[in-house]
Amino acid sequence: MEYVSNGDGTCYVSGIGTCTDIEIVIPTISPDGDTVIGIGDWAFQECFEVTSIVLPDSLKRIGERAFGCCYSLKSITVPDSITDISDYAFETCSGLISVTIPDSVISIGEGAFAGCELLASITLSSNITSISKYAFAACTSLTSISIPGNVAIIDDWAFEGCSALTSIAIPDSVISIGKYAFSYCAGLTSLTIPEGVISIGSAAFIGCEGLADKNGFVIVRETVYDYFGSDTSVIIPDGVIGISDQAFEGCSNLTAIIIPDSVRSIGEGVFIDCSALTSITIPDGVPSINDGIFWNCSGLISIIIPDSVINIGNEAFRGCSSLTSITIPDGVTSIGDRAFRDCSNLTSIKLPSGLTSIGIGAFDSCTSLTHITFPDGVTCIDQSFVHCTSLTSITFE
Repeated sequence: MEYVSNGDGTCYVSGIGTCTDIEIVIPTISPDGDTVIGIGDWAFQECFEVTSIVLPDSLKRIGERAFGCCYSLKSITVPDSITDISDYAFETCSGLISVTIPDSVISIGEGAFAGCELLASITLSSNITSISKYAFAACTSLTSISIPGNVAIIDDWAFEGCSALTSIAIPDSVISIGKYAFSYCAGLTSLTIPEGVISIGSAAFIGCEGLADKNGFVIVRETVYDYFGSDTSVIIPDGVIGISDQAFEGCSNLTAIIIPDSVRSIGEGVFIDCSALTSITIPDGVPSINDGIFWNCSGLISIIIPDSVINIGNEAFRGCSSLTSITIPDGVTSIGDRAFRDCSNLTSIKLPSGLTSIGIGAFDSCTSLTHITFPDGVTCIDQSFVHCTSLTSITFE
């Protein structure tokens, strides 16, 4: 193997050199008499044939991508002397089955174990304070993990694609869960979010199709609610002030949701393709039904829009084919492009008195619409009722 001296009696392993062994034992002392304290960046990257590595007790650091793409590596013991595992250190070690990280480790870098497809279990150091970005992304055999009680942050994409993960306990110390943190953990059936969590990133639980407790409810405590998977029923607790863009997109099993009165903003595309959602009440205080919010909610039968709403965005109700009627409050001044396109069962609608603008194709292909009443304030109707083949009467107030 190759070594680089630090000039102080210590050195680090910089590469495999001419070594052809597949079972590697890294010595405590190098051939030149230096104490080995580190594995250098990229040192064993793409050593495809290596099956095991024994690290010395003198080691302090495992460098960036040190063992990346060591596909045949099945086991490794991290010694108690290690304090730092750097970014992508074991990335795509697809044969690695289990890892124990000792309490001496205080930092696990970004993507450290990403793509370790056979990693079924891992024991984390009790002294780490964050789970870094991509740390365990695509560990598709990981079934459970215990997050230590000192962790405050679960970063973006930390457990993305851990499809075998069935449960995870998030300790009370956690205050932030990053975007896509548990995305596509399709096997996740149990999860408790502690009361101290104040931030959940967008799409944090997207694709978590099995996530619901025995009563079919998930309760989250936080100030801004971003995403919570494909549940059958969801309760968003009091105190939540916003629902982020595309928060529930593709939750095809979501049948009911309770939005508290504290919510003041609902982002774009929040309920796209929630085809099982049948009814929803928008809390008073929300000023806008944003773009695409209920696009393709084909099971939506009824919705209550509060008086606070002044705008219905582009494609807001597009494809809501079960919607038969809707009451739009008088304060609404604009209806966006294609807002009700393909609402094929919508039979009648009374436009609000404050309306001044109707977007292009707003009611395109509302094939059951028979009557519509326009208020005085409307100044332009631009291709808004194309393909409304059942429309027989129009009233202008």
